[in-house]
Amino acid sequence: MKKILVYLISVILFSSCNSIFDVFSTSSSNTTLKKDITLTIKNNTNNNYNAYAVFTNEEYYSYAGQIKITSNTISSSLSNYTSSYSANIVSNNEIIKHPTFYDNGELKTEKTVDNNISASIMANTASYSEGDTKEFNALYAGTGDYYTDKDDTNLNKKQATLRKQVSNVSVTLENGGTSKRTLNIWVADDVWGTVTQEMIDTLADKFLQTGENNDIYDYVTSIYGDEWFEGDDKFSNTIYGNKEIDILIYNINEFNTSDAKVLGFFDSRHNYTDYEYSNQEIMFFIDSGYFSLKEGGNWDITYADNSGKGPATILSTLAHEFTHMIMFYQKYYKQGISIDTWINEMCAMITEDIVADKLGISNPINIRQGEFSMYGSSYPVNEWTTTTIHYSNKYFFGAFLLRNFGIGVFHDIVNNEYNGVTAIEKSLESNGYNVKFEDLLRYWGEAVITSDNYSYSDIPYNYSDKNITYGGNTYTVYDINVINNENYSNLTFYRLNDRSAPDLDLGANIYYKLTPYSVDNNNIYTITIPYGVGMNIIIKDSLGNVKENKYFTADEIKNSSNFTVEILQ
Repeated sequence: MKKILVYLISVILFSSCNSIFDVFSTSSSNTTLKKDITLTIKNNTNNNYNAYAVFTNEEYYSYAGQIKITSNTISSSLSNYTSSYSANIVSNNEIIKHPTFYDNGELKTEKTVDNNISASIMANTASYSEGDTKEFNALYAGTGDYYTDKDDTNLNKKQATLRKQVSNVSVTLENGGTSKRTLNIWVADDVWGTVTQEMIDTLADKFLQTGENNDIYDYVTSIYGDEWFEGDDKFSNTIYGNKEIDILIYNINEFNTSDAKVLGFFDSRHNYTDYEYSNQEIMFFIDSGYFSLKEGGNWDITYADNSGKGPATILSTLAHEFTHMIMFYQKYYKQGISIDTWINEMCAMITEDIVADKLGISNPINIRQGEFSMYGSSYPVNEWTTTTIHYSNKYFFGAFLLRNFGIGVFHDIVNNEYNGVTAIEKSLESNGYNVKFEDLLRYWGEAVITSDNYSYSDIPYNYSDKNITYGGNTYTVYDINVINNENYSNLTFYRLNDRSAPDLDLGANIYYKLTPYSVDNNNIYTITIPYGVGMNIIIKDSLGNVKENKYFTADEIKNSSNFTVEILQ
């Protein structure tokens, strides 16, 4: 049985990550298979309307190619249109994202679990005490690794002191039993003073405290399950489960000359004993600079500016990285299931979404909306590269799943025996929804176009702050509006003869806004469309109310060349 070594980082414009589990074809063999169709939209009313076209790549495992729309019935002033992007995106040179790193290795020699050893940790005597010092191997931003040189000979060491210990806190396990957990927060000695005891105490209360359902540990484990085993285990090169979680706070971005500013990370190699740089702890790493940011001289853990800079983002990062920690254990360690990066990141971002209100963090959607609205809406869901666009894209797709299908779907994605698209489809099935991925894509496109309408109940993004109950907790998730949002960038649409329109990618949608429809106005379009692409025509009035909504499947488009939508309301 092999192991995946997961190196999960919360970062700002970090760009050196590649997944080894790209399971979807990037063939462009179908890009030349296109046809011209005619779309007629008839307005048979006395009202004016806006029309939108959403194209969905139903063959989500391959590229589709570019879509072109022309019309002889529309004013030439609207021809040769090039999209202009909204200017109201938050100005931010350091956009938050969470890249994932994978490496190969092997779980070594199964062994019999020593029940005596397992029983011996029931007292949960902490390994450390406050005031203890320890030298940690830490990521060196100058090389993007644990070494300070390209020859991998000098490990980056950080001397740290245990500044806060929360010990023997009762927790509920995934099997319904109870156990204890201890949290150790270490601060690098060279940043102590910038990071204060008040900050550490506050962070500790947010992650683990006495009581039920009142901290990140409880919220996240009640959704996904345990983060690691207790006691000994069957493999010889995994660390002992001592029921402790460690956090090291240090200046991750020291010597970082790029635009990539790291917020924090989880690296599964520290769960093992056979790596030179393993700290042999179940642990996270957090950046001291962003954690200690103040507003007007005052520090508040719920503070972050509109670009996402501030300690609130660090708090959200802990929930995000904790999801990665659990997913590594539940998905790969226990079952041997490889984890696609896009699935891993989507689940972690949705955890941020779920727990934000509980943690007193303002809407986490906002810091991702600008990227999604301006660029990310047409990017593929089931593909990963280390760009901020892919984070926003996966987040908005996951947010759609959460608001329409519930938290249980994400529990099952993390815990079921599948990966990628199949993990989503099987999770939906186990929660009572028989929906294929290509249908999810088109429903998502519909939700995006109608996100400015709180009364649209078919495929909603907006619930005016919806309450979702799972695992004994009720969570409030924020509404999403990418069409008419006064604070953040609204969705960028492509137009007729749009030279800037990209190719339709793998599992992706692309959004066009057709011309407004006046009374008794009929417009005819010629659309060059690749095979495998479906088309949804949505008609809305000036208030955002949906008047017509018609989806033409890829098979229908392949077998016919003329399509009509009539506005009758």
